[in-house]
Amino acid sequence: MKYKATILVAGIIFWGLVSTGAAQEAKDNSRVLAEIGNQKITLNELRQKEPARLLNGEYELYLALNDSLQKVVDQHLLENEAHKQNITVTELYDRNVKSKIKAPSEADLKLYYDTMGGSQPFDSIRQKLLDRVLKAQEQKLLMNYVASLRAKEHVQVLLKPPREQVALGKAPVIGEKDAPITIIEFADFECPYCRQVEPDLQKLQQDFPGKLKLAYKDFPLPSHPHAQKAAEAAFCAGEQGQFWPYHDRLYKQDPDELEVRQLKEIAASLKLDTAHFNQCLDSGQATEAVKRDAEEGARLGVNGTPSFFINGYFLSGAVQYDTLRDFVEEELASPSQQASISGNVVANSTK
Repeated sequence: MKYKATILVAGIIFWGLVSTGAAQEAKDNSRVLAEIGNQKITLNELRQKEPARLLNGEYELYLALNDSLQKVVDQHLLENEAHKQNITVTELYDRNVKSKIKAPSEADLKLYYDTMGGSQPFDSIRQKLLDRVLKAQEQKLLMNYVASLRAKEHVQVLLKPPREQVALGKAPVIGEKDAPITIIEFADFECPYCRQVEPDLQKLQQDFPGKLKLAYKDFPLPSHPHAQKAAEAAFCAGEQGQFWPYHDRLYKQDPDELEVRQLKEIAASLKLDTAHFNQCLDSGQATEAVKRDAEEGARLGVNGTPSFFINGYFLSGAVQYDTLRDFVEEELASPSQQASISGNVVANSTK
């Protein structure tokens, strides 16, 4: 019952934010949610006292809403296209999806069976394997067709994830100082999902030159024995102005090769002052800085890595590149960002 009440409160808050838009956030924060006599409990008080619980509740709701929204958008696109062609949705589907499904050859089906490593005889599960392959092919064809419809139409997703104000503080930052998009990542150098998303973050910086800056905050997970010391080592490299080169090397290093000896070897290979680096790492000089990041993340509601705050909007997990790119594009196209960019252009032109 307590869990349901939490989700219900988060849902009410989230819907309020979605319906009124970012411009109304300050007003929403002052909204009274409960009264005890003359004492009023506002959304702002909840955010201050229960930030972690609210963020995670709102994010779970956002994921559910977004999943349903995408399906409804796709259905509308199919219905609109069928109407344009003066045919039914079923006819449209058959023409552009089902008609393009090709049955795999017997050799391909047996190869698929071998890669599965199943214990049942091939003949006994052949039909199930065939059905699975055909279904996967159908889903991919549908996804590609709907993507082509989206590309032709003006689809604007107004639903946003929950938002929190996160200060850059002393976090290392790469990118233009005045970039309109700020991505703050809470991550762990031993985390496989952080490693998976790292090339996407680099690609994002290349695809939006001058438009975004990336800040890194440590959130070493207890389940990763090397993560804490790796985070400290990156901090020590940052003391010599080499955080990002060291950061990149850590993510290229095998996660099982992050022992202190190897962390020092990386520093030497980057031509750091090894005496100062080793003293910093061995003395625990960076422990408090890493702890501050982790405590901030926990206070905000971060409970896994990687977690991102893109202009304050929260995304968690191994987010796909397309999701990151689309989110950045939507932020750049938002009225508030357009006004900010225009203001910067005018200000720079008058200097």
